[in-house]
Amino acid sequence: MDRRAGFTLLEMIVVLLIAVLIIGIGAGAVQRMSQENELRKASVEMEAVFMQAAQRAYATSMTQTVVFAEGGLELAGSNLPSGGASVSVSFPEGTRFQVRRMGSDRWAPAAGQRLMLLPGGLCEPLGLRLDWQGSTVRATLDPLTGGMIDVEEVLR
Repeated sequence: MDRRAGFTLLEMIVVLLIAVLIIGIGAGAVQRMSQENELRKASVEMEAVFMQAAQRAYATSMTQTVVFAEGGLELAGSNLPSGGASVSVSFPEGTRFQVRRMGSDRWAPAAGQRLMLLPGGLCEPLGLRLDWQGSTVRATLDPLTGGMIDVEEVLR
């Protein structure tokens, strides 16, 4: 009996199926990581707007206002330098943005609310919460710097 060296069709199919399974698992993991990064990116951009508002309030000695909207937030208005564009953050589609005001233990929708940052770097301590596709980022706004402290991420 003359057997030639090589692989049978069945062996090749098994190897291809294993490769497809590994690629599928890897692609799912990469997709989840990109979704997590979207929420992290939104929270970092949000912090940058608050910090910029605090810096502008200190530099100009004028109160800065951050306006919360359904899909993000914006530092805008007559208190911006002439010719300066507004600074805004847009959250991923379907993000639920909530705030918890000082003295309250309930989260409320952020849309339609405002935050005033006073000269000297003071503002109201504010709890912030972003929920998106089962992932959550919670933080507290530092009333002196506009930065976020006590950041808690639950990413799925």
